[in-house]
Amino acid sequence: MDKIFEVRKLLAEKQVDAILLYKPANVSWISDFTGDSSMVIVAEKAEYFITDSRYTEQAEKEIPASFEIKEIRAEVRYKVLNDIMTQNNVKKLGIEGQYITLADMKDFEQAFSAEYVMVDNEITALRAVKTEAELKIMRKAANITQDCFDHLLGYIKAGVSETDILAEMAYYFNKHGAGGASFNPIIAGGPNSSMPHAQVTDRILKPGDLLTMDFGCEIKGYKSDFTRTIAISGLEPDMKVVYNTVRTAQRAAMDALKPGFSGKEADKIARDIIYGAGYEGLFGHSLGHGVGLEVHESPRLSMYSTDIMKENMVVTVEPGIYIPGKGGVRIEDTVVITETGMESFYTATTELLII
Repeated sequence: MDKIFEVRKLLAEKQVDAILLYKPANVSWISDFTGDSSMVIVAEKAEYFITDSRYTEQAEKEIPASFEIKEIRAEVRYKVLNDIMTQNNVKKLGIEGQYITLADMKDFEQAFSAEYVMVDNEITALRAVKTEAELKIMRKAANITQDCFDHLLGYIKAGVSETDILAEMAYYFNKHGAGGASFNPIIAGGPNSSMPHAQVTDRILKPGDLLTMDFGCEIKGYKSDFTRTIAISGLEPDMKVVYNTVRTAQRAAMDALKPGFSGKEADKIARDIIYGAGYEGLFGHSLGHGVGLEVHESPRLSMYSTDIMKENMVVTVEPGIYIPGKGGVRIEDTVVITETGMESFYTATTELLII
């Protein structure tokens, strides 16, 4: 997919003369730029990359040669934008209306006169279908993440704290070429694991604990996302039932994914298994979400999602059961939708690991 070409097609579709991309993830997506404080304008016959002197050299190295780089200073920022609009006879401008702040919008309106049209949904739809180049980067991030998990299995034991694990994880990512964690990791042991988005604490792991680790790393801005729940030195029988129920639900939903399948259909498969096993009310979040330059993006896998799976979309599948005060289980894979089904980025077992 030629991203610039696809965005330029939106000019006719949305009846605009140019499109301004301001959201960092959208700027990175279309330009391959890994910095920030930048904008992109795609007009009918030209595309512009707008940044300041801190990033000019970096942009020259990273972005496609077709972009004309415009270096700006804060005090002339809107003059540069106005000049581009005038040169390209822009009367109607596509913008990210869901992202641009009211203050920025007022500045834009003062800088140049144009009619504004929201293009958020169209850009989101383009980003949801990954290119082969994007998939290659995401697989690399996933490989480092799984290698980190394998490393942690040899490190984790009773007596280690959640913060110890967090530090070891960060060290591993930094040592093995990742650009850091893709989000604040969730490392939740014992009763903390009943909170789906628990904060990392200094709690010490004890025999019989469940430990949920939800984490990922970043490569060139692209994120990985992965969760496994393991047991420390043993597990109560009732929590083994919980674990196996989550595992069954995840496998069934993953196996059903294919082009044409909706997000709510996938969610229903996993939810029916969990509710049918007697855990209704204990799986409160959605089944999954898209991953890419943002760790949560389109498409969505939820009870209400009408998003339709397409080939090369990347989504997580992460059902869970959470029993307040006792513990919880979540298992998550990130998968790419293929021509006939799906393929997980991970080969790590989902069988219960007791260490």
